[in-house]
Amino acid sequence: MAQLIHIKHKVSLSSRGSASGFSLVELMVGVTVGLITVLVISNSYIGFEKQKRTTTSGSDSQQNGLIALHAIQTDARMAGFGLTLPSQLVCTEIIKYELGNISKEAILPVLITDGGGVQSDKIKFTYSDAGTGSTPSVLMTSMPSSDSSITMTRVNMAGYTVNRDKFLLASPVTSPGTAIAQPCTRLAYVDTTVADPLMLANLNPPFGTNIAPSIAAGNPADGYGAYTSFAINMGQFLQTEYSVDANNDFVATDKSIAAQAPIAIANNIVNIQAQYGFAPQNPTPGNPAPAVNTWSDATAAPLTTADIMRIKAIRIAIVARSSLKEKPSIKGGACDATAVMPISWLGGPVIDLTANPDWQCYRYHVYQTIIPLRNVIWANL
Repeated sequence: MAQLIHIKHKVSLSSRGSASGFSLVELMVGVTVGLITVLVISNSYIGFEKQKRTTTSGSDSQQNGLIALHAIQTDARMAGFGLTLPSQLVCTEIIKYELGNISKEAILPVLITDGGGVQSDKIKFTYSDAGTGSTPSVLMTSMPSSDSSITMTRVNMAGYTVNRDKFLLASPVTSPGTAIAQPCTRLAYVDTTVADPLMLANLNPPFGTNIAPSIAAGNPADGYGAYTSFAINMGQFLQTEYSVDANNDFVATDKSIAAQAPIAIANNIVNIQAQYGFAPQNPTPGNPAPAVNTWSDATAAPLTTADIMRIKAIRIAIVARSSLKEKPSIKGGACDATAVMPISWLGGPVIDLTANPDWQCYRYHVYQTIIPLRNVIWANL
């Protein structure tokens, strides 16, 4: 009986040993190791997530910069189509009658408005989108005043579209390098049965035998002479100005019609810088245009006719900004994502970004190119 009790006691000790668990110390060590592992994983995730956001925002800024540059290049390739004759621009000023107002403004294939200081430049391109924009019609009779009828050759008039196209009356001086006699006048090719306050003249009947632009008052006093003046089909008369608005959006504004709202094309574009490329002199007829040897910013003073004739290219720099505002590398310190302002182009000036608050908190990329004005060059200007 005593032996049986002893066996039971041994079984009880064995059961107690198999049921024992971790000690308090072991639990504390395990929890500490687990917390350290979670902390390391969390820090790694935060670091990778920050890097991903930086990379993604950089990719977005690259896309925005390329979109802006492509838009400018597209219009620059067409700039001046319809504004040139062999060795001569048709005019450098235009008279417009629009919404009851008469205005006179500069008209060039490319017109740069200098922002001055920290502001972005503006670039305006003008060209015809009509297939016959490069082949003017000759005035057969003079137009001495704004209420005179206009008679022109029917050559190329088949390319005009009623109630859509506008055209220029021009009386250029054909001698290379000389001053242009008078501004162009913008008129419209419309059906006389249509009343439209935007239209500048009435053309009836079709194909250009009788234009009565009485509402286009403001024509030059000496009018447009027979066989020395031209009517040029400008189609929709495309005038697009590219700029950067207060929200750092790259916008395009239709300047051919008054009071048009800008259209945003790309965001996070903080600055545009542009320069004219001047050749040393205007070529003589039949000789190739000389190469550009001088780059110059636009100024407040208007360009002379001689300078305008020497513009053969433009140089563009577009500054795109990442959308992510980077935190300082030292907590509580100043932003240091960008320490030095970007350069416009090799050997060019620094682009001042101080108009943008906290500019050092962002990353930037500059897209720059040189665009030849091929319509100007083909006209041997």
